[in-house]
Amino acid sequence: MKVAVVQFKASTNKEENLKKIISYISKASSKNATLCAFPEFMMFYTKSSQTAKELADLSETINGNFISLYQKQLKKIIFKLLVHFMKRAKKIIVSMILHL
Repeated sequence: MKVAVVQFKASTNKEENLKKIISYISKASSKNATLCAFPEFMMFYTKSSQTAKELADLSETINGNFISLYQKQLKKIIFKLLVHFMKRAKKIIVSMILHL
């Protein structure tokens, strides 16, 4: 198994981060990696001044757009991905790592 480990500076913009992540996935796949690991807070960067409500507003359910777009990209290639994202669950936010 060839593993790609990605370190990048995430922004506060989820869509911008997703474009970067998909680019990294494609690059890793082209180099025959079968597993790609991304850093914590890859979904979006949280500022220290960010309130809990702002964090909750940015979080998504497990079936949200961010993870759905990952899965769509991964179906194009045979690939495993370790992702960290902020999951909205009832009234709390859960930091999760998924193996897709």
